[in-house]
Amino acid sequence: MTEDGTPRIRRPGAPVRPQALSAIEVEFRQPIAPSVLTDPSAPAAVPGAADLSSLQRLLHKHGLASAEYSFRRATEQAPEYAQAWFAQGEFVYHFGDLFDQPLTEAENAFSRVLDLDNHFAPAIAHLMSLTYLLHDDKRETQRLIREYLHTDSTSVVAEAVGIADTVIFGSLVDRSNLLKHVEAHSTTALEFLAYQAAQFGTEEQRRGPARRILRAFERRASTDPERVQALRMGVAADLRAGWADSARARLGRAKGAATARERDTWLVLAHATGLPSLGDWRAAANRLEASPRLPGGWDAVEHWVLARAGVARAEHVGALRRLAADSAPLPWSLGLDLAARDALAQQDTTRALSLWSDATRRYAVLGAPLGLVASLWPLRLDIVRVTLARGDLARAEATCGTFDALIGYVDQVALPEIERLCARWRPQAAPATPHQ
Repeated sequence: MTEDGTPRIRRPGAPVRPQALSAIEVEFRQPIAPSVLTDPSAPAAVPGAADLSSLQRLLHKHGLASAEYSFRRATEQAPEYAQAWFAQGEFVYHFGDLFDQPLTEAENAFSRVLDLDNHFAPAIAHLMSLTYLLHDDKRETQRLIREYLHTDSTSVVAEAVGIADTVIFGSLVDRSNLLKHVEAHSTTALEFLAYQAAQFGTEEQRRGPARRILRAFERRASTDPERVQALRMGVAADLRAGWADSARARLGRAKGAATARERDTWLVLAHATGLPSLGDWRAAANRLEASPRLPGGWDAVEHWVLARAGVARAEHVGALRRLAADSAPLPWSLGLDLAARDALAQQDTTRALSLWSDATRRYAVLGAPLGLVASLWPLRLDIVRVTLARGDLARAEATCGTFDALIGYVDQVALPEIERLCARWRPQAAPATPHQ
């Protein structure tokens, strides 16, 4: 943390960490291994360790800083409790860069878990990634894969581990067969593969095998949330590649109320954030305004994107303010973004940057990997734009560094502009090729 309590910006040149959807990310989004966080034997001193809903409330409402403090305090108060070390390692693995905590601290935490319980499968899975990423130790990685699959051979995580084994260590024939039969895998595994390709894949891999995975995910999606997620990931990948025509075609295929709502949100979002046009945003805004309210009311993103586009702005600003009343990070951050945009319109860049700094102190941790804007990429992109325009190169470089790894999958939509604006601090990207 910085002295004022702001999460520290990722250091330029620091190792890229697997920020988002790892095999274990599944456990935060859908608790397939609830014993990790719902152990009735948990020491009373460990906050949230015996109650999964407590951990979720901590992450949703209080964001990264409170979570970091609670996880670290848990290991100090219950050093012999494996679950406390796992929670600490998991947190550092995904968000440690914002707190100046290196990946080796996550590695140490997961190793401590195995010292206490050598059959703790989630810790083994994380150590596989860290061993491969930090040390390029293929033999130890393969040993950990075998150990994991001996401990767990049936879960969704085991499916993902098996796929990773084939992708990394399989023969060319094995990898080819995997892609030929990719639709046989679960939607969760396909989501995992698509995320890994976006995070770690080469441009050739993203434009080849990864697109087959995204098509398979789109075809396999059978529920509204899955269809929305497949559409979201496909559009983000298209825009990263510079294929706005493909994104528009994908959005045009949207069927059903849920994906139509996602489509319209994308159209307004593209206009409001300076992305390539995805269609008639005014018509999309009118459809969103006329659409029936969801059971829990509109979500914060819809209010924010319409307000940012200037549609019934006062109404949506007020709605965001009400949603932020319980300290939920996302509506709070998005409300500050709108205030920053007001300051910018009045040519008060100092106030705008101060408001954006406050807005990016907190993240809705559980929503960041797969949310439309929960990673706050539009705010971080605007900080880069404004700091470069005013010649604040130090802050521009630091904020450019937040795009070195994906905090969220949709961060990809900002990368074409980030690669141009931040070229002096980033490796030269290859030019996009026409989409066939």
